[in-house]
Amino acid sequence: MKKEPQDFDPEMVPPFAAPMPSLVGISPEQLQTILGALGKTSAEAMREAYRQQRKENPNYPERSIFNPAGLFDDAGTAMPAKVKLAQPTFFVGVRLNEELMTVEEIDLCNRFKESKVSRDGLWKVDLEGQGRTAKLKIDVPCKTVDDRMVLPPFTHILRELLSGTDAVSPDALQKRVEALEAELKAIRQQPAA
Repeated sequence: MKKEPQDFDPEMVPPFAAPMPSLVGISPEQLQTILGALGKTSAEAMREAYRQQRKENPNYPERSIFNPAGLFDDAGTAMPAKVKLAQPTFFVGVRLNEELMTVEEIDLCNRFKESKVSRDGLWKVDLEGQGRTAKLKIDVPCKTVDDRMVLPPFTHILRELLSGTDAVSPDALQKRVEALEAELKAIRQQPAA
């Protein structure tokens, strides 16, 4: 036996029942348009709010031992870029990062134009390749803790490799200072021309 459909009677709907969904809706294109407009408006509002936000320190100079001049001067003007390594440089097999090097260390590494040796061949600098393929490899004994404990500062190692042992010997440097002081004294004692 087939049941006849009955007419809808709003009185028969219990009061706790949810409202009936509408059969009238929006097309996917209309929904996309609405969402696009809302997203664009929201993004513009966020950009504007960020732009208006006061920056705590917009021109932080970023001065450090590795970059004493910093990125900005005290007035907020951009400073010249820090000097870069002329070629990839390796110290005992580890590539050096110029961000973690002082300007003096970078300058000393850039002075090498040929391979050098010091301390009876224990300390070596090999300049391998040419042009864009050049690599600077600096090797010193460092296998044991004792080897590492007696190493002088990196700048002393580079200076000795560049200029020989007298460049970092305190006795040789003292003699050089005394000679320069004597020369300066002699120049000051000369009558002005």
